[in-house]
Amino acid sequence: MVRICIYCSIVIGFFSCAEYKHVSIQTLNPSPVIVPRSFNKPKLVLSYYEGIKGDLESMARASFDSLAGSEAIETLFYELKDSPWFSDVPIATSFYVKNDVSPFINPFAWDTVKKICNPDTSDLLISLEYINVRPVFDTYSYNDNYNKYYIGSITNYIYAYWRIYDLNSQKIYGDHLFRDTIIWEKADFMPVTLGRQLPGLFQTASYSGYLIGKNYSSQIAPYWSVEKRILFIGNNELKKAAKFVKVDDWLKAAGIWQDLYSKRGIKPEIAAKAAFNLALANEMYGNFDVSLQWLDKSKELWFLPYEAIYRDVITDRLKKTLLLKSN
Repeated sequence: MVRICIYCSIVIGFFSCAEYKHVSIQTLNPSPVIVPRSFNKPKLVLSYYEGIKGDLESMARASFDSLAGSEAIETLFYELKDSPWFSDVPIATSFYVKNDVSPFINPFAWDTVKKICNPDTSDLLISLEYINVRPVFDTYSYNDNYNKYYIGSITNYIYAYWRIYDLNSQKIYGDHLFRDTIIWEKADFMPVTLGRQLPGLFQTASYSGYLIGKNYSSQIAPYWSVEKRILFIGNNELKKAAKFVKVDDWLKAAGIWQDLYSKRGIKPEIAAKAAFNLALANEMYGNFDVSLQWLDKSKELWFLPYEAIYRDVITDRLKKTLLLKSN
């Protein structure tokens, strides 16, 4: 459902504020990785290694990574729910303890994928294959001849790898490596410590996981964005049509524009603006081919400086829509 709002804006260049308004619309944009809509139920899984029992450092690292991974999965879950690609389907989550010792991030065998998916009857597995968040704390002091200052920082080095397993097509795709470095730094007149001037270790792990999940959602989830369009008003009839647009009654507005266009032999400039507005109305209903036809008619009647720009916008939307529909 397209949501719109109209407001008058400061106009620079060819037209005054009395001649056009802006219309804000939401448009759906494809993500870099298009997940085919053939799935029924996706499942998010965190794959991680347990620490070595008895080894405190190993157990602490495993705990740190699993916390970051859990936050990544939770963030991805809510981000996907906001995407129209996943909002109407149930999404399951789970954990999988890895026990291989390979230095490579090998994909799961399909038997393993089925084993993970079966309890939830899922057919699409989105897996955080590997996660390593390495924190490094550092502190030092210095004097400026008057005072002694303390500087402290914690740096998280993030390494995360994702894959998608499609049980329906038996295909693996969506491989994505996320690497980043996050630094928290603080200066004080007393020694800087974790959990006081700086966030605690597990707070940084949680935030690192949030970034991991947020980043991957932008790779696989089509998203809405707000864009602006031009709506010509000008004379009394165009202003009357704009009032219908304000209450989302595009059909009545289109009727007025159609009537103005029919008088193109008398008032070609007004008719060109009406044709431009009819292109916008058809975009609102997803009729991008028809939008381009109305822009052609507008161009034949009168030069409008926004016509060429809007033509590129519609052409781009048409390409994006075809890309989304192909999946």
